Amino acid sequence: MAAVFLALVFVPWNNLLVSKVSLGEMLALPSWQHPLGTDAVGRDLLVRIAAAFKESILPLWLAVIVATVGGGVTAAVIIDWGAGRRGGALLLGTQVVATALGSIPVGIAAFAWAVFSGGTGILPVAAAVSLLFAVRTLQQVLDLYRHDNLLGFWQAHELLGGSRWQRLWRYGFLGQWRRPLLDSLGFHLLIALTIESSLSYLGFGVQEPQASLGNILAAHFSLYLKGDWYILLVIVAALWLAAAFPSALIKLVRRQLADPRN
Repeated sequence: MAAVFLALVFVPWNNLLVSKVSLGEMLALPSWQHPLGTDAVGRDLLVRIAAAFKESILPLWLAVIVATVGGGVTAAVIIDWGAGRRGGALLLGTQVVATALGSIPVGIAAFAWAVFSGGTGILPVAAAVSLLFAVRTLQQVLDLYRHDNLLGFWQAHELLGGSRWQRLWRYGFLGQWRRPLLDSLGFHLLIALTIESSLSYLGFGVQEPQASLGNILAAHFSLYLKGDWYILLVIVAALWLAAAFPSALIKLVRRQLADPRN
């Protein structure tokens, strides 16, 4: 699975295969010239799917990863400030705001942002989901800290003169928080993919001629109604591959981090 995903992303398929519009080759079956066949206007499906991975999915995932990490770091800074004598109000206010924003359904927020901004492409979708995932990660770290800060070894470390940042890093991010935060990141990547594909399918977000699995799926809707399922199966398989890759990668990272030899 990983090999197929990496091949789609890093192999320059657009240089190896002909991808221009060719009405004489529309809906062609797989061949040496077109390994996955062609779409309704004769473009190579393999090139289109690879472009969707590189132009839509990877930028979206990069934005989500940066936002998730940023939310965790922001939470650590707020915890450090909020633990001071005058920081209680900051910590409480942050939790209230994070709870309010975190309760907003991500899909609805991304749809509303794309509609009201009038923007197309990956940017409106990435901005909406990244903001909310950053807030949700911030809220998760604050909740984890509120629970774990009462544990004996956290308090013992404080009594021995250890800094709060050391506890956050050693016992938190590299300790008991590592698994739930990695699980949250995998969930964020999966939901972001689902939202982007759904919005592109509905005509918002990524639109032609830029490739997205959602708009490729939507472009052939009439074929499915006529019983021609081939392109549907190809795109669903590509969606499954994209959805499974983050989970598999995070499981590998967790296994490597848990290995005592590393």
